Amino acid sequence: MQETSSQPKHIVRLATSAKRQQQFVAFMVVAPPLVGTIAAFVLALRNGIGAVEVTTLLLMYFLCMLGITVGFHRYFAHKSFETSRPFSILLAALGSMAAQGPILFWVSTHRSHHAYSDRVGDPHSPNLHGSGIAGLMQGWWHAHIGWMFCGSVAEWSHFARDLMRDRGLFRMNQHYFYWVLLGLALPTILGGLIAQSWYGAMLGFLWGGLVRICLVNQASWCVGSVCHMFGTRPFATCLLYTSDAADE
Repeated sequence: MQETSSQPKHIVRLATSAKRQQQFVAFMVVAPPLVGTIAAFVLALRNGIGAVEVTTLLLMYFLCMLGITVGFHRYFAHKSFETSRPFSILLAALGSMAAQGPILFWVSTHRSHHAYSDRVGDPHSPNLHGSGIAGLMQGWWHAHIGWMFCGSVAEWSHFARDLMRDRGLFRMNQHYFYWVLLGLALPTILGGLIAQSWYGAMLGFLWGGLVRICLVNQASWCVGSVCHMFGTRPFATCLLYTSDAADE
C-alpha cells in the first residue's frame, strides 16, 4: 500500500495489483447479484412467485440486514451496546454473509467515514464533487458504488485496531469468502428442501442469494448516497450530510 500526500493520514492508496484485485471483488459484488435479480424477475413474470422465493428472500434479507445494521454498524463499528460473546460472533457471521466486505474492512471504512465526514478522506461522501447537476450525479455515483473502485482504503491497524486484537474476529475476517458462500448455500439448501427439487434449490439461490445481496446492498448504499444528499439539517453543524442519514 502507498500513502500519498494528498490523502489524510491512515488513508492509503493501494498498489496497482492490489487495486485491480479490489476492483474485481467490487465488480463481483455489484454485477452478478444484479444479473441474478434480473433473471429472478424474468422467471417470476413467467411462472409467478411461490413459497420458496418469498421464504428464502425474506429470511436471508432479515438475517443479513441484522448482521450489517446491528452487528457491523452499531455493535462493531460504534460499540453502541454490550452483548454476549456467542451473539457477537453470530452478528459477525451474519454481517459477513451479507457480502459487503470483511468485518475489518467494513468497520475501518465506516469509522474513517465518521473521522473525515464530507472532507478529503471520507471514503464515500457525495458532497465533494462540485455543484450543479453534474456534480450532484457524480457525487451520488461515487457515494453509491464508485468509491469501491477507487483503490483507497482505511488502515485497519488504525481504525479497527480493537477488532484486530480479537483472534476470533480476525479469523472470521480471514475466512470472509467462506461466509459469503455460506450465505449463498443456506437459501439454496432451504429452497431445495421446501420444493423438494433441484429447481427449488435454484430458486433459493436466486432469491435468497443473489436477489437478497442486491437488495441488501442497494439499501445500505442508499444510506451513504441518497441519505447524505437529501433531508433536513435541524442543528447548526459544519457537516454536510442530513439528519435523514440512517447511519449517524
